Amino acid sequence: MKNAWEYLIASLINSEKDELAINTIFSIIQTKDVPEKYRALYQVIQEVWGNYGVIEPLTIFDTIREKYPYESFQNTLIKQCNTFWNLVVTNAFWKHYLSLVIVDIKKTKLKQIGTKVNQIKNVNETIKAIKQEIDNIETRYRPDKTKDISEICSEYMKNIEDILNGKNIKALKTGLKFENCFHGYHPGDYFIFAARPKMGKTALILNVAVSLLQQGKSVMFISNEMDETAIMNRIVSIISGVSLSTIYDGMFTDSELKSITKAIDEIEKMKLHLYCLKFQNVGQIRTEAKSINLTGNLDMIIIDYLQLFQATDYNRRKSRYDEVSAISWETKMLANELKVPVIAVSQLNRELEKRMNKRPMPSDLRDSGSLEQDASAVVFIYRDEIYNQESKYKGLGEINVAINRNGTTGTDYYQFILENMRIINHTVT
Repeated sequence: MKNAWEYLIASLINSEKDELAINTIFSIIQTKDVPEKYRALYQVIQEVWGNYGVIEPLTIFDTIREKYPYESFQNTLIKQCNTFWNLVVTNAFWKHYLSLVIVDIKKTKLKQIGTKVNQIKNVNETIKAIKQEIDNIETRYRPDKTKDISEICSEYMKNIEDILNGKNIKALKTGLKFENCFHGYHPGDYFIFAARPKMGKTALILNVAVSLLQQGKSVMFISNEMDETAIMNRIVSIISGVSLSTIYDGMFTDSELKSITKAIDEIEKMKLHLYCLKFQNVGQIRTEAKSINLTGNLDMIIIDYLQLFQATDYNRRKSRYDEVSAISWETKMLANELKVPVIAVSQLNRELEKRMNKRPMPSDLRDSGSLEQDASAVVFIYRDEIYNQESKYKGLGEINVAINRNGTTGTDYYQFILENMRIINHTVT
């Protein structure tokens, strides 16, 4: 009985110049995925497509003869190709055969994962590793859903109608003025919030998170800089109004203790998914985020901060620049795949410290991977009083939307009340 692999390769041989079919198959099925008895022919077909831009028997036979000098093996491959050539009339059912082949690949890989269960040392860590491997398999071997232009236009008009009818509720806002530049946080958007240390990056992202949580939204907050207690102290300070130093000292008045208790009661009811010092790479974040989505929609992911993570395949990266670029791209793809806005904090290059004007510029991102190119918007945070003790802007910070692919740019001043981690719009008087 013929199997799905033979029908898929037969469809390839009959594809001629069908770019959608050919490129989709080659992008999903790697040579190592192909059973050994079909692997050589699959490689030949790949070479023929790359060299000639068309798949047909004559160039396949010529490539076989050039690639394999042994006549007996040449004859075996040519016979195999002839058999497949006559197996199907057209490549019309390539998607069906591809889906069957993907099932076969997944079964093989799941069996390989199953052998690891017999080598368990740490149950929890093994289960997490297996979950991530399964998630990677699902992500890797999934044909991209293609849409024709009529479907795209239909979805676009539906979005326009929702806006006109006041139903465009997908964009998230906290009330901070700079969000108006990009009209709120939209599903699939990837935002970079960048600054040097002590500028208030963590305060800003926690204010965004708390505001959304108070609106009943579900927020995944990932920190590789602070533990759960440090993050909780800051959230409690924002909500209760009790200063962060008082919370750390533990010297509360009765009213402060009452405010803290009330804040904790509020936090317990929030849809906050807090992960501190848990994840090493974006692949692990993706696995956990998908798990959250199984029990309820996830509205926002916040990552603090990018340079504290590794690229999923970091061992193969040539430099830290390449690695940060890979981390940034994975984060962008995470936002797109899960259809949630992602805010990622970035540390800026210390070279800006050498300038007279230390306000961040897009060029300060360029030694930190391809963040500038990947992001939907880049937001810089700056507090003049950090560098200038006589600054007339004490207590104020600048938030600058410096790059924005979906709107305007601009800078506004905000009150940075960092004793209780609050950032609020500044009204000019």
